Amino acid sequence: MPPEPPECAPGQMPGDPVTCLEKCEYKPPTDDFSTVLGRVSGTTYVGRTSAGGLGADLDLDGDGSPDVRFDADVFRTPVRLGFRF
Repeated sequence: MPPEPPECAPGQMPGDPVTCLEKCEYKPPTDDFSTVLGRVSGTTYVGRTSAGGLGADLDLDGDGSPDVRFDADVFRTPVRLGFRF
């Protein structure tokens, strides 16, 4: 597989043949989003089997109140479905 062309400089077009690739990125309008697999709120995420991020607490059930508090600001923890705190 041949190497990809470098990223285009600001204002530079890819050309024909392609000599560079335009930068492509998406930034969601908020820091919070969710899917059927999990949700992100600020700097934390909660999935079906794990949760983590950067923070001292974690809202597992999505009601807006922390369900778990930590002594440190960095964490990752397993989540068991049906487990109540």
